[in-house]
Amino acid sequence: AKLADYCAVDVRECWVVASGEQTVEVLRLAKSGAITTAATYENGDTVRSEVFPGLSVPVSAIFAE
Repeated sequence: AKLADYCAVDVRECWVVASGEQTVEVLRLAKSGAITTAATYENGDTVRSEVFPGLSVPVSAIFAE
């Protein structure tokens, strides 16, 4: 339901963090309601945003304790 709300307000990218699997799924959102997976990152990878150039976060930093 939240993803539909994000699409409605023209959010173009969403990062879904799965703490159990320690993965980050990057979704592309369209105002039309279309949602596609751009990439799924795991420990050792670096998540990069297409919407915000220069924004990159190591997955290990997201799950650091």
